[in-house]
Amino acid sequence: KKVIDERRAIQKAKAENKELERNIEIMTEKASKEKAALQAEVEDLKAFEKHLKDLKKRNEETKMELEREKGDILEITKSLQMKRAALLESKEELEKEMKREVEDLERQIE
Repeated sequence: KKVIDERRAIQKAKAENKELERNIEIMTEKASKEKAALQAEVEDLKAFEKHLKDLKKRNEETKMELEREKGDILEITKSLQMKRAALLESKEELEKEMKREVEDLERQIE
């Protein structure tokens, strides 16, 4: 009877060990899946960070380009204002000259 009890105890221990092994395999499989999911998430985050970095770089380049264009536009505006002022001055001088000529002609007529 003692031998039978020992055999039962051994069989019970073997069954428990098999159950534990199955649980370990299941947990290992779950951990492996979680690890793969986390690695994929890390890769996604790295790709997102790169995307953000690229966007920031493009934004900075665009900003610099806009600043250059703004400077160009200001220069063009100044140039146009100077030309306008010169034209107005020329117009005034022409008007004065024409007025003098008209006055001279009127005097000649009288």
